[in-house]
Amino acid sequence: MKRVICLVMVFSIFVLTSCQQEEQKTITVLAAASLKEPLEEMKQLYEEANNVDIQLQFSSSGKLAKQMEQGAHADIFISADEKWMTHLEEVELIEKETVTPFLYNSLVLIQGNEATITYEDVQTLEDDSVEQIAIGHPETVPAGTYAQQFFEGVELWSDLQDKFVYTNDVRQALTYVETGNVDVGVVYKTDALISDDVEIIEEIDGTLHDEIVYPIGMTTTVENKEATEQFIHWLLDEEANEIKKAYGFEGI
Repeated sequence: MKRVICLVMVFSIFVLTSCQQEEQKTITVLAAASLKEPLEEMKQLYEEANNVDIQLQFSSSGKLAKQMEQGAHADIFISADEKWMTHLEEVELIEKETVTPFLYNSLVLIQGNEATITYEDVQTLEDDSVEQIAIGHPETVPAGTYAQQFFEGVELWSDLQDKFVYTNDVRQALTYVETGNVDVGVVYKTDALISDDVEIIEEIDGTLHDEIVYPIGMTTTVENKEATEQFIHWLLDEEANEIKKAYGFEGI
């Protein structure tokens, strides 16, 4: 009898363990490349306290949006601008009522620590000493769009065309400056802060470009809606906001 009871208990534990494993929810998040570090920290913290597997994918907002249009699955999309979020709303891939600001950022000009350029102001970029300037491609990279607005605002966009090196996302622009492949780059302030190989030479006036707001939204193809809603709620709460601030972002 004792042996039977033991076998029943072992079987029950096996079934319980199996059920717990089956109940784990997976949440897929497609997010702007500039969010890599804070989101990876949030992922770890949230997974430790919840029976959830969070899958993170990073790239330029435009590239991610196009991937979703081509059938890539996501439960949550976090864009580095409102344009791509609005676009996905219009093609009915984002639940419009779930969209809300996630955080805010700012734009900076950077150069490598070993750079020999004597930077005085933005007009310095016209000097022969500055040969190449890395910015995200304005058509798909929000940081590039903001950079274009800035250069247009200071009436240098046309004059600097031959110097621009367009990158696939903002992190590639950062890498180009870090490695000395270009003289100067335009990135988010948060990107510059995580690098030991670049220095900020100018914090760009926010009135010269659109407000840098990152919206977050739930997709219309969400697979685990309740778990996804809970995660979004946590991402907008104080604990997550403290992580955003630690990386230089402005919380909501």
